[in-house]
Amino acid sequence: MPQRVSRSRATAEEEIQRAYYARVGHHAGHGVSPDEHRFPLSILLGALDYVDARSVLEVGAGTGSSMAFLKSKRPDLHVVGVEPVPESRELAYQRGIGRQELVGGSVLDLPFPTGSVDVVCALAVLHHVREHGQAVSEMIRVARKAVFISDGNNFGQGGPLVRFVKQMLNAARMWRLADWAKTGQSILGDGAKSSKLGAAAE
Repeated sequence: MPQRVSRSRATAEEEIQRAYYARVGHHAGHGVSPDEHRFPLSILLGALDYVDARSVLEVGAGTGSSMAFLKSKRPDLHVVGVEPVPESRELAYQRGIGRQELVGGSVLDLPFPTGSVDVVCALAVLHHVREHGQAVSEMIRVARKAVFISDGNNFGQGGPLVRFVKQMLNAARMWRLADWAKTGQSILGDGAKSSKLGAAAE
């Protein structure tokens, strides 16, 4: 069983990401095409039918686009979500997601009872989380029937040149520095303290 991360460290990491997404918008600038989200959602729909799921919880639901998609395809499905960024939740509420459907919270400490939802899903979320084991353990705790995880491969995204550069940076053991330069500078631009960046670095 993975050790639980302290709430003080989790809060610092969540604040860094909250500030980033509040500035750029959820999923902005990630180089992910709509098909890369629609494809796993299509697989998820089939999986929901297979396990006869009546309810689903999406962790890191962002602005609620996946929740809205699932509700449109399965009106009988009870869909709820957890999202730590208030600004993203507000955008979801504006698109018609109910405040009782999308709540604040962290995948490291889900605000749901054990076995309370048929399926828990995380779509392009875990690459933002350092404590993968704890996150998955929380998802398993809440799920009654299944857990569905879909995430991107940092080194497989982008065009051929971009993928080549990423592979070279990784081979030279400079990927973390490059990743910090990409995300850390934008966070610093929002006035976040540089001392917090170490907590977010993978």
